[in-house]
Amino acid sequence: VPTFGQQETLRDAPALLTQLAEVRTDTARILLQCKLGEAYRSNKPDTSSLLANEALSKSTELKFKKAEIHSLLVLCVLQREKGDLPNALELGLKALRLAQDEELPSEEVMSAVRVAVVYLAVKDLPKAISYLKSVDDLLQKNYDDFTRFAADYFLGVAYEQSNDLGAAEKQMEILQ
Repeated sequence: VPTFGQQETLRDAPALLTQLAEVRTDTARILLQCKLGEAYRSNKPDTSSLLANEALSKSTELKFKKAEIHSLLVLCVLQREKGDLPNALELGLKALRLAQDEELPSEEVMSAVRVAVVYLAVKDLPKAISYLKSVDDLLQKNYDDFTRFAADYFLGVAYEQSNDLGAAEKQMEILQ
């Protein structure tokens, strides 16, 4: 499901474009480019890729690791949706390593979820489940409703795909 687990959507684009036109700092501009990349990823993937690559280049130049991670995550999901799963995994794991190295728990959670979803796509269910369970531990200290819901949903999907229907049902009950 391409748009599931997507915080920014196409309907957010006009407001994000307005913010982008008004922003005064490079760091804020880069983060808004990442949000726009997320918003456009399903409907305008070429625009999304352009925004994410520009943000990645500028964030790397400025050594702005948080935005570098967000850029990599946009590119990760674009590659996954395009079907280039090895590249998606590489981008997601790079984002995860950066988040861990920089001790950015929110970005670590987002990265682990993106990596898990790539593992779901290649049917490596044990790895997907492992990454999603690691998210659970991180969310105990850094709670985020959106990411919690996405992680629980994908964990339920992983259990269902592995025919552990009891665990899948339990995960779906959590979502209700």
